[in-house]
Amino acid sequence: MEYIIYDNSKTEPVKDVILYLHGGGQSGEEPQIPSILNESFTHPYFFILPHLSEKRTFWNKTMVIELLNSLVKEFELNQAKIHLAGFSRGGSAAWELAMEHPNVWSSLTVVSARAPLSIYAHWISKQLPINIFHSQIDDKMPFVEVEKFVRTLEQNNPYITINTESTIGHELGEFTFNDAYFDAIEQIEFNGLKDDDFIDLGEVSHRFAYDMRYAQSKNFLKQKVYPCARCVLRVKTAKKLIKAAAQLKPLGYKILIFDCYRPQSIQYEMWKILPDSRYVANPEKGSMHNRGGAVDISLVTLDGIALDMGTDFDHFDEMAHRNYKYLTMEQQKNREILDKAMFESGFEGISTEWWHFNLPDARTSPLANFQFQCDQP
Repeated sequence: MEYIIYDNSKTEPVKDVILYLHGGGQSGEEPQIPSILNESFTHPYFFILPHLSEKRTFWNKTMVIELLNSLVKEFELNQAKIHLAGFSRGGSAAWELAMEHPNVWSSLTVVSARAPLSIYAHWISKQLPINIFHSQIDDKMPFVEVEKFVRTLEQNNPYITINTESTIGHELGEFTFNDAYFDAIEQIEFNGLKDDDFIDLGEVSHRFAYDMRYAQSKNFLKQKVYPCARCVLRVKTAKKLIKAAAQLKPLGYKILIFDCYRPQSIQYEMWKILPDSRYVANPEKGSMHNRGGAVDISLVTLDGIALDMGTDFDHFDEMAHRNYKYLTMEQQKNREILDKAMFESGFEGISTEWWHFNLPDARTSPLANFQFQCDQP
């Protein structure tokens, strides 16, 4: 079977996979990478793109699975995160693969595809997150047939999202890898979780850059106090941070994360060195970081170039204050861009640290002191 791979996960320690089956219009032609997968594409996935070399043929699902298994082994891909997607003829094959191999997929996305008969709905895993993109004016694959199948699925599967379009017909597949698709994949990770649960941000979203200062010695403590660089947050905090990141991306920026959840025991160590409540919360009362409701962040470009905010992180004097009057125009603008995205996404700041943002109700969450679990020392 012909195929193309597109590895946009080069910097990721674990390679999450998207297996995409194209529609009949691309069969019999030279294999091509979808135009959206170009230098400006930022989502770090490993794409497997099988190709139908004959015009009038259907997908050989056995060969697709064999190809997937061989590439997972060859490139040491993440078997726990394999997302299946298909458009039109490829979408129909994706439905069948979901039924025949229910334990392989992390999610299923079907675009402009004919649905199976409703009597086979129970073959699909009740826990499989399914995203359906379909036009209500599709003249090749009528929406009413898809809707009937989806309603049957919904009786047993709570993780189904159907996205409809009323201005574009069958060629909705051109938008398979748009932001709506990746937003849908991202939301899958929150299925079954409560707002006050803790979650590792890096495991649910690829939108962020990291410079976790307390997992290194580049901080005011002058020592590494976290065993590994993980950003752990309560679910409600993570969701709002992802919302802010989505708002910043069209402007050409990513959020750079310095600190997230902080064990209360570390708060005591900080207080010993800097017992000043303007900058370090009294550990007896606890910090909003100790509650999983706060982040310390900055901005970088999509290429990873840091924006000038006037000071570095943990710069404890008036230059870091939000009302400091002697910033350059560029520094002031950069702070305003960050503030706008965060405030509009439901966060608030504090007067003495431009990098700190927390949820308004963060203090209502209980203090936590669990330690980080690291895969590697």
